Amino acid sequence: FALQKPILNFVGWLTILFSKTYKIGDVVSINNLNGRVYDIKVMYTNVSELNSIGDPTGKSISIPNEFVLTSPVSNFTKGRSYVWDEIVIYLTYQSNWKKAFKIAEKIVQDYYNKNLKKGVKEAFKGEFKFKDEIVTRFGINEKGVVLKFRYLVDFDILNETKGAMTKLLLEKLRGKDIILGKIEDIKSENYKFFSDDKSK
Repeated sequence: FALQKPILNFVGWLTILFSKTYKIGDVVSINNLNGRVYDIKVMYTNVSELNSIGDPTGKSISIPNEFVLTSPVSNFTKGRSYVWDEIVIYLTYQSNWKKAFKIAEKIVQDYYNKNLKKGVKEAFKGEFKFKDEIVTRFGINEKGVVLKFRYLVDFDILNETKGAMTKLLLEKLRGKDIILGKIEDIKSENYKFFSDDKSK
């Protein structure tokens, strides 16, 4: 039994190398631990921990390689550093949601065109025609309307991009007929890159 763990870790290391589960620089979630891989050793993978919205915590975590055999492993940047992210806007039913949608869609699309599209085009090349525009989504609940704008972004500038877009939206979404809802009326998961759902 004493040799079981080292053997599993060694087999896990071989699996990482030959199946290319992840490499140095990849952003991963292993056994519900999130981080960017900076070293892969025979027994452990070392990652710089990331919080639920993708920001570094300053902590370093050593994860036994056996977990690639026994637990789900998510690689968010395998092959490319681009991921899907989204801006979520909640409006009350008293709002002119059509006006708000038109303003918000233009802001997000213009920002995407100016700051992100070139990088996405270079990363995806032949697949780019399907990623030329942002993706819009609508939702409703008992308290209002939810607008979502999805876009591809390099993980390294994910939060910087969301912050810049949010600032522009707050500056433009003003008026008596546009009423933003309370943050608690939107599920907190909408503001997280990583999920806290332990079943996933």
